[in-house]
Amino acid sequence: MNNLTATKTSFILSKGTGVKCLIFDDTTKTILSNLIPHSKFLDSDFFLFESIENRNKQKLENISCVVVISPDSIKKLIEEITDPSYGTYIVLFTNTVDGLMLEMLARNDFYEVVEEVHEIYLDYYKQEERLFTVGSGGLYAFMMSLGNIPTIYYMKKLSNLAEELNTKLSFSNLKEGGELYMFDRSFDMLTPLLYDWKYQGMIKQFMNYDNQIVSYEGKLYDLTDKFFQENKFKDMSEVSEEINKMVKTVEAKKKIKKLSLEEIRELSQLSQTIDKHMSIHKAILNEGLKILEISEMEYEIIQKKPNKKEIERIISNKEVEEKARKKLMKISSFKKEDYKFKKDMDPKIGYIPPIIKEGKKNLEVIKERLNKGRYKVIYFHGGVTLREYRELVEREPNIIVIADKIVTYNDFVD
Repeated sequence: MNNLTATKTSFILSKGTGVKCLIFDDTTKTILSNLIPHSKFLDSDFFLFESIENRNKQKLENISCVVVISPDSIKKLIEEITDPSYGTYIVLFTNTVDGLMLEMLARNDFYEVVEEVHEIYLDYYKQEERLFTVGSGGLYAFMMSLGNIPTIYYMKKLSNLAEELNTKLSFSNLKEGGELYMFDRSFDMLTPLLYDWKYQGMIKQFMNYDNQIVSYEGKLYDLTDKFFQENKFKDMSEVSEEINKMVKTVEAKKKIKKLSLEEIRELSQLSQTIDKHMSIHKAILNEGLKILEISEMEYEIIQKKPNKKEIERIISNKEVEEKARKKLMKISSFKKEDYKFKKDMDPKIGYIPPIIKEGKKNLEVIKERLNKGRYKVIYFHGGVTLREYRELVEREPNIIVIADKIVTYNDFVD
């Protein structure tokens, strides 16, 4: 996966000459910010950054402009080139563009400023190294980026989507290879309802966490740092210990009288990392204490040892958050429907999402293709939980997980 994103990054940064401008739309602004640090743009001579929506740009005819936009923004691009602000334009579309629209673009290039047009298949959002979210058409773009036509396994409910994807890929000149497994969220509605007690999972449950950024109390926290990557799948107690280790490291270094400039810079960065994670850790720990009783009751229900009176007591307790009570009611209703909880429990490690134990059973297949071992992609239609993502990548480090969104219980009880 690193090679996939690295190739895209290098291609974008290499385009244009001299002082360069980057034009983006609302979609690609997020895609690019997740993929390429601002410093890398600067290192590649990008010094101007403009939205395709801005029609009041300064005329700079000596500037080379690289345009990275979704196909939906092509009309805005046509408006731009009919009255160009820059000397030359290199256009990179994130997905397939309609041929008629490309002809219209060419006909309106009166000043012959468009030098190149490419379809770069970047219609997806990088959430983690092996976790991506896609919008409409994004699944096709992602598979095109991988460079092979996979064997597609799918749930019957997704037969139309699977057939459509296979048809589109079959028209490409790609070689066969890889596996794509397509699941609909309806195959497991329990997992999203359960509380997740791992660091990353709790952040997603209790904070506004998307595109590697946490928004909390008016502050933005970037979660691409090394500490988070090393500890995101750990329990809160383990994260507490790791934060304490960092604090002791900083205190020890502060006692050293002679530090190099590089060491001072590293110490400052480490202190900022500590402040960030102490703030996040404290906030989600406080939230976790509020739901401890309900979480314990959830697992009693899963183990088929529920105390009916205790469930009724919690559900009727107005002091308990309404959302939490609704969630417990939904989980309890699964028991009444004779949901087979035991298959999802392991006596040693607790709850195991169905995707791990039974996910690949009873799937349809379109066509068995060659070189299936090139890659394995799991696609969730209707959302994936961070618990499922974690369980999948911990078992198969080379797996790729994609979904139309990342979900928690908040998405199912409102």
